[in-house]
Amino acid sequence: MMPHGGPTSPSHSKSQLLVNLPSAARLLGISLRSLQRLTATSQTPRLVRLGRRVLVPIDEWRAWVEAGCPDRSAWEEVRKDPGRPGPEIQP
Repeated sequence: MMPHGGPTSPSHSKSQLLVNLPSAARLLGISLRSLQRLTATSQTPRLVRLGRRVLVPIDEWRAWVEAGCPDRSAWEEVRKDPGRPGPEIQP
């Protein structure tokens, strides 16, 4: 049985490992189209495919936001070497 609000309700995101793209967009405060554009241009961490579903690993994306939302290549470098400082943010 699904929890109240469905499996991708933002109120349940803290206990979930993966959410779909519309829920991820709501959590980030951006439109679904903006999130699709960011993922298509490798400006977000990788998505997870589970069968035909495309999902967002919440814990990794939270860490990505805390790191300042670096592009995918910079994020993967940070993940390889957690002791390395994050990418420089240009004003």
